[in-house]
Amino acid sequence: MELHVIEGIPELSETALKSWIFDGINHVWDEKGALIAEISYEKGVLQGDSTYYYPNGLIQKKIPYFQDQVDGNLVCYHENAEIAETIPHIKGIRHGIASSFSSDKTLIYEETFENGLLLEGLYYSKEGTLLSSIHSGSGKRYEWDNNVLKQIVEYKKGLPEGRVECLDLDGNLKTAFYQKDGKKTENIVTGK
Repeated sequence: MELHVIEGIPELSETALKSWIFDGINHVWDEKGALIAEISYEKGVLQGDSTYYYPNGLIQKKIPYFQDQVDGNLVCYHENAEIAETIPHIKGIRHGIASSFSSDKTLIYEETFENGLLLEGLYYSKEGTLLSSIHSGSGKRYEWDNNVLKQIVEYKKGLPEGRVECLDLDGNLKTAFYQKDGKKTENIVTGK
């Protein structure tokens, strides 16, 4: 790590680390010496673009910060340098049209947020078939992670509310529960 610390306790204890105030672009390398992150601070506050890298040196994601909050387009990339995801934010809140693409440029989802509320969404399979949608804040959101469908989440009034289905790597139901106000209310299915 190459850190620019402008204030804090000058030692390496856990307490001291919590007191440090960073400034400028701070670099982080892995054990092999490859750059894995450049994190931008201004007097202890995340400010400007922070960039994270794959081990091959290509950009993994870029996060724009303004006064410690994501502000602008958070952009994630595939290892082939194609854009994987673009998520617009204003002052830390999702706002605007977010989209995700597979590494072969197939649309995975397109969502419209307004002040953090999910108003519209279209969710596709890896082959490009429409799987689900959200209209006027209600419907089912498909959540992918590394091209694997992880969850199907019910939305009402722009917020996650109702049934949540958690899937295994083969797409089979592993667990399901209900949520309301961001809290799990009831387990209904547990898989193998």
